[in-house]
Amino acid sequence: MKFILIGCGKVGTAFTYHLEKNDHQCVGVIENNLLNYELFSKNIRKIKQNRIDDKLPKTDFIIIAVNDDEIGNIANKLCKNKSLNTKHIFHTSGFLSSNIFRSIKSRKVEFHSIHPLISMPNVKSAIENLPKAYFAIEGENNQWMNEIVEIIGGKSFKISGKEKPYYHVSAVIIGNLLVGLLKMSTVVADRGNISEMDYMKYFSPLIQSVLENVKTNGIDLALSGPIQRNDKKLIEKQIELLKNMNNENILEIYRELVKYLQK
Repeated sequence: MKFILIGCGKVGTAFTYHLEKNDHQCVGVIENNLLNYELFSKNIRKIKQNRIDDKLPKTDFIIIAVNDDEIGNIANKLCKNKSLNTKHIFHTSGFLSSNIFRSIKSRKVEFHSIHPLISMPNVKSAIENLPKAYFAIEGENNQWMNEIVEIIGGKSFKISGKEKPYYHVSAVIIGNLLVGLLKMSTVVADRGNISEMDYMKYFSPLIQSVLENVKTNGIDLALSGPIQRNDKKLIEKQIELLKNMNNENILEIYRELVKYLQK
């Protein structure tokens, strides 16, 4: 199959890498950021750049891998492109549904969203991790979306457009807020004379054991320590300790999470 990529960031680069690895061809890219295009070219190859209002080559599908805020604008511009000649269009947003393409519904094109549920902080990790992902698929042709996921090497699950926002927020809690909690932990540990470098060495087994406990026993049975024991006096001492750090953000988050877990 032949395709066009709109957005040469880490997600678009990873999709292209695995599709081309499996004998599918990217015949054009649309990317306004020169640095993104240069990095994409280093990891894939030099591919002809198009503009969204150009006469685009005939393709089997178009991938839109850009920030959520840009997807609607791109859909509107594609709607005005009289040379649009493709069978499928999908975006990679975890929050938005395929309904964002409603402005081009008159075209004989099927619309989809395919979101990889995996952490991709940079291009290297995106390429490595993409085949390990479960993909949330939503749109008009489940069979075709599953085919794309299988080409990449991942697994898929179906989700409705109405459910997607909740799904994505739950992913952000893990992918973003969990990192925030780890950062908070390093800040507190630093007051105990444990540097961030030493933190990763000493605390990595704890972090891994928590994840293994969740996987083995389930989330509700994975809790341990003073909150699980309901050791109220110790928790009060910890809160007083955090007050002395003069960091209201850490104090408030710790206190509210403790309350949430106690319930």
